[in-house]
Amino acid sequence: MSLDWNRLKDFQISTGSESLTFQKRLARENGWTQSYTDRVYQEYLRFIYLAVVGTHSVTPSDQVDQAWHLHLCYSDSYWNQLCKEHLGCPVHHGPTKGGAGEGKRYLDQYEYTLALYQQTFAEVPPPDIWPSPELRFRGKTQFVRVNLQDSFVLPKRKVYVAGLSLLGLVVVTGCTELLIADRVMFMEDPASFLIILFIIIGILSSFSGPKGNGKKKRKRRKGFDFEIDTDGCGHDDGGDDGCGSDGCGGCGGCGGCGD
Repeated sequence: MSLDWNRLKDFQISTGSESLTFQKRLARENGWTQSYTDRVYQEYLRFIYLAVVGTHSVTPSDQVDQAWHLHLCYSDSYWNQLCKEHLGCPVHHGPTKGGAGEGKRYLDQYEYTLALYQQTFAEVPPPDIWPSPELRFRGKTQFVRVNLQDSFVLPKRKVYVAGLSLLGLVVVTGCTELLIADRVMFMEDPASFLIILFIIIGILSSFSGPKGNGKKKRKRRKGFDFEIDTDGCGHDDGGDDGCGSDGCGGCGGCGGCGD
């Protein structure tokens, strides 16, 4: 059957609980605001639509993937209400098989997804939910689950700011003491000045974004015209993080997960 986006965009996931709806649980598990979560949910439905109407497998952003993962936990809602009743075919979640080749495959699929999104919905994917390919795959192999009741989580930038502030305090205090003693700071020990200077430069450089020359190039893929960064996806360690849709796009019948 032909998939109707106007019908799909109103799809709601029933949890059987008003106190813990799907969107509330998604927000809680990811530390998102409710308004941001509601937007992610709508982008998830758009992704599912692309998975069916596209001619190739598609790959979600990390935010959309979190919504996809959680929806799969509600198996009746996903397989019966969404796939069977709304889509008319199963949309399988295909995680990475590992290896550098998988990283390239998911990068290609993600680029295709962004292009298909823009062509289908006539608008650019919101960057706070659909980041660039470079940002999408940067450092994803470092993800772990953390229980906040057992551990503290400190963003690196806040640690850098605290370290820089502490270093500045030490330097200012040292300068004050040396000036009081009628001595010019670092004149007698230029090596100390250089060491502190390099430390400050290193901390400040940590605030910069992914390295690159900023150049873009046009790329053609399966009839789509779009821009990608020439720097690639940022797999510094040959990472292979990713997932995509399998068994969708023109498939017939309804099934999946025991159907």
